Amino acid sequence: MIDVICATRSRPERAREMIESIRATATGFVRITLGVDEDDPRLPDYESMVDVNLSIAKSAGGGIAVANRLVKATDGEFIQIMSDDCLMLTDGWDEIMIRDCPSDHIAVLSGMTLEQKMKRIVFHPMMTRRWVDIVGWVFQPEVRHYCVDWALEQMAKRLDRLIWVDDVVIEHRHHERHSGNGIAKDEVYTRNEASAREDTRIVHASSAMYDEKVALLKEAICGN
Repeated sequence: MIDVICATRSRPERAREMIESIRATATGFVRITLGVDEDDPRLPDYESMVDVNLSIAKSAGGGIAVANRLVKATDGEFIQIMSDDCLMLTDGWDEIMIRDCPSDHIAVLSGMTLEQKMKRIVFHPMMTRRWVDIVGWVFQPEVRHYCVDWALEQMAKRLDRLIWVDDVVIEHRHHERHSGNGIAKDEVYTRNEASAREDTRIVHASSAMYDEKVALLKEAICGN
């Protein structure tokens, strides 16, 4: 099973659009879980979404903590990370994403975002459950929002376990990257962007920890 997990705040309409895009393009059943802060002023709107799983908890101040919480509340073999400002554009994405996964299921799989078709960047990746179980989290817990995709990409590249899935395209409607259907800058973007410098510092200061995680993954790969 594929679990789609998404941290969302104050954007129930956008979250609904993301959910509908996931379901309209998937060939099989995909479980979707939203992580919502208990102090979100739009919480009642999220609670009215009876067709998705909700994980409501005290605000952690950023999407990374929510993603790490959500992955513990799910048990799918594959975990697709999404944001509430994204749309899935590719029919059959759920089958395409996993078709080249290694048999030991230790990998990071990355589709393409619409504005980055000509440039491969890990963004809204899929991870195998086994990868997450070995590492212990989806993204580095000390970070609030930024730089974690880059760190994940570097780990997977070192192991030759980064699987590019160019046939799957995700539209990221970020206010800085998208025109036309983008989301206007709001308090969520402002909060996230405020942590950019510190998040980057934390990730780059954590090289020894990432070395340890890579060693654990390599041991598991060689042991198969």
